[in-house]
Order: sequence, then C-alpha cells, then structure tokens
Amino acid sequence: MFDVEELRDVGVPDVAEEACIRWRAAGEETEVVTWESLVKQFGLADCGASNICEAIIVRRTNSVECIIQDRPDWRGVCVGVNALTDRGWDVTVLAPLAALGTAHEGLRGTAARIQGWWTREAAMRFSPVEMA
Repeated sequence: MFDVEELRDVGVPDVAEEACIRWRAAGEETEVVTWESLVKQFGLADCGASNICEAIIVRRTNSVECIIQDRPDWRGVCVGVNALTDRGWDVTVLAPLAALGTAHEGLRGTAARIQGWWTREAAMRFSPVEMA
C-alpha cells in the first residue's frame, strides 16, 4: 500500500507534479487540486469519497487526470469518473503500474483512460495511455 504523502517523504517524485511537467512541456496550463476541491468546483454531487486523492485539470483540452489511492473503492472511483465524463471531461486515471490490471477491472464500463506510473532510479515514468 502507498500514501501519496508518504511517498513524497521518502523521496519518490510527486505523480501530479511530474504529470504537470509533461503537460507544460506540451504547452498546456495545469491546475492540481484535491478531489474534494474538484468536487466543489465542478458541483459534483455524491462524489466525495472516491479514493481519488488529487486531480490535474487541463482546461484547454477539457481533460482531468485523477490520481488514485492504493486499493481504492472502485465503485467510488467510477462514480467520480462517470460524473466527469457525463459533463464532457476527458478523464485519465493515473495508477501505479502494478495496479493497472486491477484498474482495468475496476473501471470497466467507463469512458476513462488509464495510465500507469512508476519510479526508476528516482525518476517518475509513465506508461502509454490505455482504454479502461
């Protein structure tokens, strides 16, 4: 199991920060928010406890990247993902590489995409984006 804050404490690169670096390299502006903040900003009812810890909003491309906690309640994640896609957002769930199989199972039937992440030699890496 992992906790985003615990990973930061032991020197693992920040997933949201690294994803933002890649978006900015492509010329896009990003905003990192907690899931609770996104729920309030977007007026998403009944999406509070989804095990999505942070979200990266890329408004120009109408994209949201959701960073999940370890071993999430997939029903809660699906509720959040579906609420965003129902409002026209393109959603990618960023999951630890070792959890991609479980992420595919958990997100089956949603319009989300999945992208794995892992660290190697203290550097954050991302897999190609896949359909859920």
